[in-house]
Amino acid sequence: KKPLVSKNSFIANPVENDVFEVMGDWFYCAILELTYLDGFIASQRWISKKIGISELQAKLALDKLIKLGLLVEKNGKWTKTNKNLETSNKALTTSALKRLQKQFLEKAIDAIDQQAYEKRYSRGMTMAIDPEKLELARDLINDFSHSLCDILENNQSKNKEIYQLSINLFGLEK
Repeated sequence: KKPLVSKNSFIANPVENDVFEVMGDWFYCAILELTYLDGFIASQRWISKKIGISELQAKLALDKLIKLGLLVEKNGKWTKTNKNLETSNKALTTSALKRLQKQFLEKAIDAIDQQAYEKRYSRGMTMAIDPEKLELARDLINDFSHSLCDILENNQSKNKEIYQLSINLFGLEK
């Protein structure tokens, strides 16, 4: 069977961790992804209704994303300047990045109660592991998430909704 996506098709654009300090709330990422939706409107009202934030939050976020150079107008349409943003130093976890991760986990918890099963997927697995294989696990998770992103974003003219993928691997022992 032919693979759906080549292993190296995902290209990440590293962004300095300082940028995430400035845009450390979940809706900044969501607004950037909204630009890829069919029918995106760069108005604070449309954005606030689409993702459930206040119009003021939407306005401030739009202004900040433009000032940071992450959102630009091209041919009369607002778009991200970099398709796939990632932190430049994955080994450094700042307070803003921790806050962002916590916010996405809170959104995942809310989705369990608020979204139909057909619109979400949650899975957990408890396992005994060799901790020396954690780096390999990180690499596999990274490759998988990039491949899945390539598959799901493949046809931008059909993109109608934004989603967040969160994969967590953590120890359960004290």
